[in-house]
Amino acid sequence: MPLQERKAGAGVRLMVLAIGPDEFLQPVRALFPDLAIACGETEEDVRRIARDLKPEIAFVYRVGLKQFPRQAIFDAGLRWIQLGGAGIDYLTPWDPSKLTVTNASGLTSDTIAQFTIGAILAFASRIVPYLRQQVAREWRIRFVESVRGKTVVVVGLGHIGRAVAEKAFALGMRAVGVRAHPKPEKGLDEVVGMDRLHDALAKGDVVVVACPLTPETRGLFGRRAFGAMKPGALFINVARGPIVDESALLEALRTGHLGGAALDVFEKEPLPPESPFWTMENVLVTPHCISDVREWKIHAGEMFCRNLENWLAGRPLFNVVDPNRGY
Repeated sequence: MPLQERKAGAGVRLMVLAIGPDEFLQPVRALFPDLAIACGETEEDVRRIARDLKPEIAFVYRVGLKQFPRQAIFDAGLRWIQLGGAGIDYLTPWDPSKLTVTNASGLTSDTIAQFTIGAILAFASRIVPYLRQQVAREWRIRFVESVRGKTVVVVGLGHIGRAVAEKAFALGMRAVGVRAHPKPEKGLDEVVGMDRLHDALAKGDVVVVACPLTPETRGLFGRRAFGAMKPGALFINVARGPIVDESALLEALRTGHLGGAALDVFEKEPLPPESPFWTMENVLVTPHCISDVREWKIHAGEMFCRNLENWLAGRPLFNVVDPNRGY
């Protein structure tokens, strides 16, 4: 097949499982006008598309879907799935010898790291309690702190974890990384394995959770982990809610062992109105939103296009993920 025809996407069949796919498809249709595309949102849609189109590729973004049709996706006979986000927990496990899965890791890592650094500075400058004081019209002076010389411990060193460490280093902070397979990383003062997690936590003025949710990381932060953390430390979770035992976190916050927490993800989402996190003075709550970058769907479409060019040319895909990967 001539290169120009291949670039137009002739003969390639794509299933899109997402809410509001038009933005994502804008760059895709511009670069691959001959691509056969069918969109859906439900398990019934997936089975219909699989029957009628027989797609070989799928773009999947699960946020907003009422129920994720995992089995129907696996039954569709796909060869490659491109995920719209970085997380893979809702898709695992799969057989990587039969199905290639790529994700959007790195697409929003800079803005997630930006939020993380913003939270560190907000707590150091007492912005969180000052905002509550403003609502209450309370005039009360609080001491602020400098972050220079403090240590941030980043658990998980993918795109997000490395971006957090890089920005923390620029503020004069020390950065310690924790990952399943430790190796030296540029911009980090130290990288240790999971067997030394609690030793690393004891050094952290700030602890950032940036690892994927896997069977090994589910409940990773419980009473023992919080007990190992430095008194007064700040805890930030930008990964997945079930990595944290929320009852243990609440206990550590209420006793004052932790100085504060910035939480974008929770065990149950949306966060129930009765959750104590909403009203705690030392907690910043955001609604799993820090990866919602303006025009991210267009950027995700552009990332998919780059990988589709590799697919059509027979080159290796980037951001291939292993369901049994470390972090």
